[in-house]
Amino acid sequence: SRMFTAAIGVTPFNEAHTASNTLQLTIQVLAQYGIKVTDLLSVTTDTASAAFNTFDIIDFVCQIPCFAHLIALLLKHAFDSAALDAALQGIHDIVILLKASPRRKSLLVDACAAAGIAYLAPILDVMTRWNSKEAMISRMIYLFPAVSRISAQEAFTKPVDRAKWNKALTDTESGLSTLSFVLPFLVELSQWTQIVSRRDSPTSSLLRVAAHSIKRSLQKLQGDINGLAAGGTKTALTEIYSSLNFWAFGDGSLMNVGYIGESYTDYWLFRVAEFVDCRTHKTLLFSDKKHVIDELLPKLVPESAVTVLRSTSQLRRAMTEEERFLGSTTQQTDTPLMRECKLYMVHMKDCNESDSLYFWT
Repeated sequence: SRMFTAAIGVTPFNEAHTASNTLQLTIQVLAQYGIKVTDLLSVTTDTASAAFNTFDIIDFVCQIPCFAHLIALLLKHAFDSAALDAALQGIHDIVILLKASPRRKSLLVDACAAAGIAYLAPILDVMTRWNSKEAMISRMIYLFPAVSRISAQEAFTKPVDRAKWNKALTDTESGLSTLSFVLPFLVELSQWTQIVSRRDSPTSSLLRVAAHSIKRSLQKLQGDINGLAAGGTKTALTEIYSSLNFWAFGDGSLMNVGYIGESYTDYWLFRVAEFVDCRTHKTLLFSDKKHVIDELLPKLVPESAVTVLRSTSQLRRAMTEEERFLGSTTQQTDTPLMRECKLYMVHMKDCNESDSLYFWT
């Protein structure tokens, strides 16, 4: 057997996009390929309620919101701040005005030379590009010492354009320091979106790693903010951090669990994927591995259906809890599934194989 990705059933949806209609159409499309709803273990949807509630009436199908959609929502909330929103609009207007005239491009080239930096073209954010907003901000932070040198009188003939340029410069300059603090977090989100959107390898196992990495990035942002002197920038950043942390991880209550909090990363799919993928297996605590072996895998794989191969690896002297588990000959439960998991863990001790499905195939 092998794991693969297949796009099937690209079908017109002519009915109202309700959860009920979506479920019925999904069942019809699956039936065309001989797939029953009972064959599904989990589904991933976007975050619109009609999509996410599609399988509510089917208890055995696990519904998982798309990680990229959740990050997009997190980015949206990042710019709910008035300070960031004004600065972002200012940068957007500057880029539009610069790109509208070859003369202004020449002025920017000359301004870059005067500022002692290499000329790079400004970047405009585009709705359909996953990292365009972060790229636009990053490029403007680099270019602003040159952009701020461009005279409105020299660049524009119409008073309305001069006024728009001056306002955009003011808004950008007032929010640039705040954006500079938030930018590393935006880059973190953009990079993880790119990683987990790749199609050439299974990526479910990386989502827990991504969530923890994003949490560390937020903690660093908090540390940087705490190091600032009291003032308007610190106040704005404190509000931005609190909002981002709340939307990402909740406030610890069952009502507010956050987009990528523990309730998201504890899905069995991610826990199992993390265990079977060599890229993440070695990062797991032994207690997490035991949870997968004892609690999750037995619910997914019939013990009688597991074939156990003879291991040629030699166990080392048991020192850690994991090694004692692997070397024990008096396990209370010793099933084919348990033995196969042990074999895999022994295999992984000295293996850095990049193909995450190497052992299992």
